[in-house]
Amino acid sequence: MQQYQSTLLETLLAGDFFASIGMSSISDEEKAEILGTMSETVSARVFSAIIQSLSPEDRESFKQLSADTLIPFLNERNIDLITLLVEAALEHRMEVVMVYKSTFSPEDLQIQAA
Repeated sequence: MQQYQSTLLETLLAGDFFASIGMSSISDEEKAEILGTMSETVSARVFSAIIQSLSPEDRESFKQLSADTLIPFLNERNIDLITLLVEAALEHRMEVVMVYKSTFSPEDLQIQAA
């Protein structure tokens, strides 16, 4: 599950992300660091959404779950982990792009892309 989640987040967060903010020329290491930070943010948001949707009793049970029992537990409570991941990843990606573009002028973006 963890590997699938990581692959899904990388796909949703990467794509044309760096090109869209004029950073396609940064190193793979820098890209990996940025995507790692973004993935942590998305994971925290998903975790928070799950916790908020659980009853107090289910929250206690949630603490005891293993990787093998997580998906069935969530499914029994009509919590769609994949939907939560996709929504959180796309929302965060959009936020980062908007903040970046509002921080830098078009001239700055052209300089960075060169």
